[in-house]
Amino acid sequence: DGTTTTVTVDILGTNDAAVIGGTTSVNLTETNAPLSTSGQLTITDVDSAATFVAQTDVAGTNGYGKFTITANGAWTYVANSAHNEFVAGQHYSDSVTVTSEDGTTTTVTVDILGTNDAAVIGGTMTGSVTEAGATGPGTPTATGDLNSTDVDNTADAWTVVGLPTASAGGYGTYTIDATGHWTYTVDNDNATVNALNNGQQLTDSFTVKTVDGTSQVVTVTINGANDAVPDQAPDAVGDRIVTNIDDDWGALDAETISVPLWALLANDRDADGQTLSVTSASPVSGLLSTTINTGAGILNIVDATGGGSFTYTASTTAPVGSDTATVDVIRQSGSSLTGTDAKEILVGSGDSDTIDGKGGADIIFGNGGNDTIYADSSDRYVDGGTGTDTIYVAGDDVSMDLSGVEIVNVENLVTEDKPGNGGGFDQTITISAAQWANFSAIDMNDGNDVLNVKLVGDVDISGASITAVSDVETGNLIGSGGNDSITLTGSQLNAILQGSGSIDLGAGTDTINLKSTSTDLNSLGNNGLQGVEIISAASAAAGVTINLANQSEAFTLTGSSSGDTLTGGAGADTISGGNGDDTIVGAQNDILLDGGIGTDTLQIGANFTSTSNEQIVGIENITLTATATVNLANQTEGFKILGSSGGDTIVGGAGADIINGLGGNDTLTGGAGNDQFRLQTNSGTDVITDFTVGQDKIGLVDIFNNTTGTSAGAALNANDFISRSSIGNISNSDDNKVIVITTAQSSSQISATEIAGSGSPTNNYVLVFNSTTGKGELWFDSDWSDAANRVHVATLSNITSLAQLGNISASDIVVYNNATDPIILDLDHNGVALTTLDQGVQFDINADGHKDQIAWTAGSDGILAYDVDGNGKIDNGSEIFSPHFAGGSYVDGLAALSTLDSNRDGKIDAADEAFSKLTVWQDLNHNGITDSGELSSLADHSISSISLDANASNSEINGQSILADGSYTLTDGSTGHFVEVAFDTTLGGSENGSNAYSLIGSDGDDILSGSGGMYTLTGGAGADTFVLDADALNDVKLADVITDYKASEGDALDVSKLLDSLLGHQATEAEALTSVKTTVSGADTVVSVNANGGWHDVAVLQNTTEAVKILFDDKHDTTTAPHVG
Repeated sequence: DGTTTTVTVDILGTNDAAVIGGTTSVNLTETNAPLSTSGQLTITDVDSAATFVAQTDVAGTNGYGKFTITANGAWTYVANSAHNEFVAGQHYSDSVTVTSEDGTTTTVTVDILGTNDAAVIGGTMTGSVTEAGATGPGTPTATGDLNSTDVDNTADAWTVVGLPTASAGGYGTYTIDATGHWTYTVDNDNATVNALNNGQQLTDSFTVKTVDGTSQVVTVTINGANDAVPDQAPDAVGDRIVTNIDDDWGALDAETISVPLWALLANDRDADGQTLSVTSASPVSGLLSTTINTGAGILNIVDATGGGSFTYTASTTAPVGSDTATVDVIRQSGSSLTGTDAKEILVGSGDSDTIDGKGGADIIFGNGGNDTIYADSSDRYVDGGTGTDTIYVAGDDVSMDLSGVEIVNVENLVTEDKPGNGGGFDQTITISAAQWANFSAIDMNDGNDVLNVKLVGDVDISGASITAVSDVETGNLIGSGGNDSITLTGSQLNAILQGSGSIDLGAGTDTINLKSTSTDLNSLGNNGLQGVEIISAASAAAGVTINLANQSEAFTLTGSSSGDTLTGGAGADTISGGNGDDTIVGAQNDILLDGGIGTDTLQIGANFTSTSNEQIVGIENITLTATATVNLANQTEGFKILGSSGGDTIVGGAGADIINGLGGNDTLTGGAGNDQFRLQTNSGTDVITDFTVGQDKIGLVDIFNNTTGTSAGAALNANDFISRSSIGNISNSDDNKVIVITTAQSSSQISATEIAGSGSPTNNYVLVFNSTTGKGELWFDSDWSDAANRVHVATLSNITSLAQLGNISASDIVVYNNATDPIILDLDHNGVALTTLDQGVQFDINADGHKDQIAWTAGSDGILAYDVDGNGKIDNGSEIFSPHFAGGSYVDGLAALSTLDSNRDGKIDAADEAFSKLTVWQDLNHNGITDSGELSSLADHSISSISLDANASNSEINGQSILADGSYTLTDGSTGHFVEVAFDTTLGGSENGSNAYSLIGSDGDDILSGSGGMYTLTGGAGADTFVLDADALNDVKLADVITDYKASEGDALDVSKLLDSLLGHQATEAEALTSVKTTVSGADTVVSVNANGGWHDVAVLQNTTEAVKILFDDKHDTTTAPHVG
C-alpha cells in the first residue's frame, strides 16, 4: 500500500592509528667533539591531522643529549659533551618518544659507539747527560717521570720497557716502568759520542706509550767532554841564532852569546800541555861551551870564531818526557844584523845596531846601544834593551799590524820618509794600546799616514806618559771585536785621535774609562764614534766633561766623584753623575738621568715629558737651555726649575718645586707639591695655572724695607704687605711693598693709572683682579707715577674672582736674594773668566758691614762700579751695580744701572751726568780689595756707551749663572760684551761674633753642614739634617748656631763624622750616649761632646728645649742624646 518506514544503522566511529615512518634510528661513532644528528619522520592519518606534538630540548632516556622535534616531524639530536668517557667498542643509546596529533607514538633512538680517547701526558720530557772525559766519568744517565690522565682508561699507566732498548739516534739506551719513570744511559763507547769535545752537543730521543697507545717522545741532550789523550813526549824544534856580537869589531874571535831559555823553547810544544824546561845543552861543532844559568834563565854560549851548533833537551816532569833539538849559531860582523825569512833568534852586539829579521816569527834582542830595528807583523818578540831604540817601518803603501808582537824597551816608532822632495810614503800601522803607551815618540814622516791603536781585552795606560805623535794624518782607536775596555787620560786619547781620526771598538760591550776630559772625544762626529757602549769617568780624580751631542747611538755615561758635565746624544742614554755637583744634558728618550750625590743640574734643550718617576733621580736643578715644554708631572722629587729666555711651558711634579720661568712669557704649573713660583720684573709675563693659597708661594726679588731675601726665599714681613682700594689710591709713601687691590680693576686702569703728587711710590708689586680678563694678576713698577715702564709680571689663571685674590696674604709670598749679580765687562774680548765659590774672595756684596765669601772674576775683566763715597776704592756691594747699589733696593744690577740713565734713552753714555763717574774695577790680584792701579775710567778703555737693552740668559760660566748678556760700544764704533752674573755666595754674619757665615735651607728636607763654629744654620721647613764634623773641635770658643731645630718636623743632628774623628772608629750607640749630651740653657739647648776628658760645646740650638735626635754612625742609626735640664 506504499507505506514506508526507515531502517537506521548507527556506526560508532573509533580512532584509527596514524601510520608513522621515516628515520627513527641513527648510529654514531664517538669523536673528540659533541656529536649531533637529525632525521625526518613521516605520518599519514585517515581521521586526524597528520602532525606531531612538537618538543624542544628534551633529554634522552639516558641523558647523553637532547632531542628537538617539530610538528612536521623534523627532529635533531645534540650530545651534551664529547663523551670521552665512552669506552671503546661499547654502544651507548639515547632515545625519545614522539607522539602524533592523535596520540600515536613511536621512538627515535640514537646509538653511539664508544672509541678510545688519547691520554693527556705531562711530566719530564727532556733530559741531559755528559759523556765521560779526561777529568771524570761525566753524567752518563738522565731520569724523569711522565704522568698521564685518561678519561676512558687507567690514568698514569704505561707500557713497560724493562730491558735497555736502543734510542732513536742509537747514542744510548732507555727503560720505562709502569708508572712512567724513565731512565736514559749514554753509550760512552759510541764513536759519535766519543768524538764530542767540550762545548759540543748531540741530541737523542726515544718514544714511550701509555697503555692506551698514546705516544710521547723524550728528548735527551748529550754534552761533550774532552777525552783523555795518551801521554805524548815533547816536541823540540831546532832554532837559528844570528848575532853580531864582537867586542873588538875586528876579526871574529871567541865571544859569549847569552840567550834566554824561553827563547829556545818558544817554538817547542808539549801535546799534554805540560811546562817545558831546558835541562841540558851540549856543543856539536864550532862552539867551545854551552852553560845553563837556571837562576837567570839564560843559556850562555861561548863561540870560538865563526859560529857552530849545539843541541839542547826540552823536558817535562809530570809526566816525564823529553826531546832534543839542534840550534845553529851564525856569526855576523859589523853594526848590521840581518836575518832570513825563517824563524830566528837575533842577538844584537850591545852597540848601536841596525837589526832586520827579514820575515819569520823572529825573536829580537837589541841589547845595549841605540838600535834601529826593522820589525814586521810576523815577529814574535822585540826587546830593544838599554839605550834609546827605534822600530823602523820602511816602504810605500805599507800596511802593517804590529799589535800581536810583544815589544819591550823600545822608545820610538818611525816610518820611512820618502827620499827627495816629492810627496811621501803612505803608510798604515796598527799597534796595541800598550805598545802606544810604551813608545816615547811616534813619527810617521811625510805622506798620508794612518796609525791605528788597537784594544784587545782590558787595557789601562793611564799611568804612562803621553806619547809624542807627529806626522800622523789619521789616528784611530779600534777594538778587537770582543768586550774591550781602555783606561786612559783625556790627553792620551787626544794624542791617539790624530787628524781626522775616529773610534770604532767593534762588536761586544766596549768601554772607555776616562781619567780626565778628552776634547777630541767630545768633538767627534756621529760616524767618528762607533762600537762604544760605555764611557765612564768613575776613576777620574777631578771633574770631567763628556759631550756626546753629535752621537746617535745609546750610551751609558758615568761621572766621577767630582763635578762633571755629561751630555748625551740622540740615543736612549743612561747617564749617572756620581758624586760632586754635576751637570747632565739629557733628552726625553733617555732611560736614566741620575745626578747621584751632590747638587746636580739637568739641562734640557727640547720638549721633555718625563717617562716615569724613575727616569730622573738625584737631580736638584733643572735648567732649560732653549724654549721648550717640560712636563715633570710624574716626578716625586722637588726641583729648582729654571726656564729659558723664551716662552716655556713648565709642569712640576708632586715635590716642592721652585719654578722660575726666566725670560719670555712662560706658562707655569706647580703640580701637587708645595711649590714656589719665582717671578722677575724684566723678563715677560708668566701665567701660573695652579697657584694654591696657603700651599704654594709667590717668590719675589728683594726690594723690601722690612724683609731680607734669602737664597731659599724668606717669608715676607707683614709690614711689607698692604692693601689699597684701587690703583689710584696707592699712596706716595707706599714704597717697596706688595699692595693688594681690594676692588676689581680694568686692564686700562691697571696699565695706565699714574699716581700724582710729589714723592711718587716706587718699587711696588701690585696684586689685582683684572675685571677685563677675569683673572688675578701681579704687576710691578719702579715708579708708579709713570706708567711707561709698568710690567705685567704674572697672571694667576686659576684665580677667577676678587674673593680668591683677597685670600692671598703676606704668608703666601717669599722673598729671594738677588744681591750677587754685578755687571762684568769683557775687556780683553776673549770671554769672561770667573772662579767658583771656593776659589773666590771675601767681599761685602750685600753692604751689611760683613764680608761674604763670593765667586769672583778670574782674568783681567772689569767689574762696573761707582765710587759712591768718593774714597777711591770700592768698599762693598753698594758701589757696584747690584740690587743694593748706592743704598737702594733694586731687582737686579741692570735695574740699578738704569737709574743713571737720566735722559731715558736706553743707554748710559756721556749724555748722562753719572757717565764720567763710572769706574772699572780690575781686581788683578783677586783679593776682593781695591788695590792701587785697579780702578780706571770707561774712557781709559775707550768705552763710549753701555746699552741697557740686555738679553736674559740662563747660561753658566764655571758654574756661575749668567742672568743677562749685553753690549757696550767703543769710541771707534765697535762693540764689546758684558754679562750680569749671579755669583755663588755664602753671606757672612757678624765678624765680632762667633759665626761668620749663614747657611739657609729650603722648605724641603735639607742637609746643612757646619764647620767649627763658623756658621749659623737655618733649615727651614721639612726634615733637616744638621751635620757637625771634626772641625767642630778646632776652636773651643766657637760653636755653630742652629736657629730652627724642630724635632716635630723630623730634624736631626748628624755627629757621625765628629765621633769618627774623636773615637778613631765608628761609634756604637753606647759610645754615642757617653760622648754626646745636650743641656738646656735658658730658651736654648747646647750640644756638647766629651773631648779629651772634658765637655766641649759644638752647637747651640736656639729657642728649643726638645730632646735631640742624633745620627751617630755611617749607617745613620739614630738615638736620642742624653738631655740635662
